[in-house]
Amino acid sequence: MSNDSDRTAEVISWVDRDMPVMRVVRERLGSTAPLTGRRLSANVHLLPSTVPLLLALRDAGADLVVCGSNPMSTDPGVARWLDDQGMTVFAPGVDDLDDDHARLLAALDHNPHFILDEADGLLGLLHAEREELVPTVLGASVHTLTGVRRLHRFAEQGHLRFPVIGIDGSPIKQLFDNEMGTAQSTLDAISRLVNPLYCGSCAVVAGFGACGRGIAKALAHRGADVIVTEVDPVRALWAVTSGFRVMPADEAAAVGELFITATGNVNVFTRSHFDRMKDGATLVNAGHGNVEIDVASLADTASETRTVLPLVTEYRDSGGHRKFLLAEGYPVNTAASPGHPQGLMDISFAAQALGIEYLVENASRLSATVHSLPAEVQQRIAGAKLAALEVSIDRQDLEQQQYDERLSFAPR
Repeated sequence: MSNDSDRTAEVISWVDRDMPVMRVVRERLGSTAPLTGRRLSANVHLLPSTVPLLLALRDAGADLVVCGSNPMSTDPGVARWLDDQGMTVFAPGVDDLDDDHARLLAALDHNPHFILDEADGLLGLLHAEREELVPTVLGASVHTLTGVRRLHRFAEQGHLRFPVIGIDGSPIKQLFDNEMGTAQSTLDAISRLVNPLYCGSCAVVAGFGACGRGIAKALAHRGADVIVTEVDPVRALWAVTSGFRVMPADEAAAVGELFITATGNVNVFTRSHFDRMKDGATLVNAGHGNVEIDVASLADTASETRTVLPLVTEYRDSGGHRKFLLAEGYPVNTAASPGHPQGLMDISFAAQALGIEYLVENASRLSATVHSLPAEVQQRIAGAKLAALEVSIDRQDLEQQQYDERLSFAPR
């Protein structure tokens, strides 16, 4: 085994020690093997913290193929390590395919019964370019909010032909992975790349969903003056009553120094905003893909572009004003840091694995729409995490249970 391979194995082992729930899930799925005889295609961030999930699915009996969901979040050492374990992995340095599009198609050409998707990379391509494979698919699990939103719309239009478990939207995902994990990993990545002084700076957070809330709170805790931009009046009001300034992006562009997108949408900051920004403004995406910041327009406004630090690109306009883009506009927390803390991903990946198990057991009875992860599964995951943390909680006694039952509005 090479030194690089040894180091990757050590990192994976280190990550595993903080993922006790996934160890329990892997042991359970290994003993019951619910995926025996089933093909599964997974589109995930190929990071050390993802390995326990993939091993659990393999041990569950799946005929598994894996591709990286993002070129910036593919750890070559992890891809090679998985390949050495006998998994079929489509990733740079492991296969001889031309690009990520070809890798997604290769994963679909596995003709899967089940799909595990980071957003909707596989599912979108399935319906656009491999529609003949749709009848084979029994169900899918989607991890991120962007993918869940798109699948909801797809189902509403009557196009979805199998059930999907939307992991995002479930409290077990939003409270821990989205709000806590995104905050920690995003600021960690920014600090690794440019090491800014947060206190006393003006930071603009686009979006006050779970991810944006976590980032805004973390910045405020570090002493930043935080401005929130929003399109949803309820979330905007939530931001105001949480103590943040809220204003349109056009206004925020003129006063901010650090801009972080966390919306899951496209062109959140574009040319009109770049023109208003101060010299030295730093642009960061903590949301979806590399579409939240209009990188093409940013390049069009620049008379000079250069890499000033690893994963830090300077765009200088004709007036000498500079904008600094981190990680080429890809999600910075997976491009420039190890991603969310593995202790939180322990919860999210348990939800992914048990979501697939739930589909195996129930897909034939589920309608072709997007379903939430059942509450009892979420409670089981939370209970396992509490047990690992050696935390005990109260239980309702019989009188309390009966009181709750009397409060229900059952038809007479």
